[in-house]
Amino acid sequence: MRQKKIWLTLLTAVVLTAACTPRNTPSSRKTTTADTVLTQAFIHRYGQHYKKIPCQVMSIDLYSEGLTRGEGDTLRGTGTNLYFSDVFLDTQAAILPAAEYRLDTTAAPGTALPAREYEGLVTGTTLVQVQDGSTVSISMFESGGFRLHYEGDTAVMEIHLETSDRRHYDGTYRGVPHYEP
Repeated sequence: MRQKKIWLTLLTAVVLTAACTPRNTPSSRKTTTADTVLTQAFIHRYGQHYKKIPCQVMSIDLYSEGLTRGEGDTLRGTGTNLYFSDVFLDTQAAILPAAEYRLDTTAAPGTALPAREYEGLVTGTTLVQVQDGSTVSISMFESGGFRLHYEGDTAVMEIHLETSDRRHYDGTYRGVPHYEP
């Protein structure tokens, strides 16, 4: 009888612990940025950029209102810059195809590189917060992705990314992207 009581007490403790454990709900997630609406998009076509990878490669450079590109790699204003340095495609598409893209290191079509440090530089998928032209913070994304579809010429992106320390970024873009050679 005493052993049965001990097992019942342990089972009750386990159930209560599980019931009281906080869940990772959207309202309890840590967010890494205040800007979530991106208003400008620049897409650069690299073509078959890597010799060993038979994919087409593009980059996506997104900006929130109030932030613009300066000369070279400088940023002017205040806002957010989200950058996907390498997005891999299996086609010779003139525009970024509507699809779901995920971050991973395989370089398979429909993927984008997660953030990595390479020879002292940060590459991959990053978010830069800028205040009056000065970098305030850089977030490096390890997982997540984005969904892209078109409404006529208008590109619509839903972006959901996560850093290695489980900080989330949810952003949107709606507009006509500028394609660069």
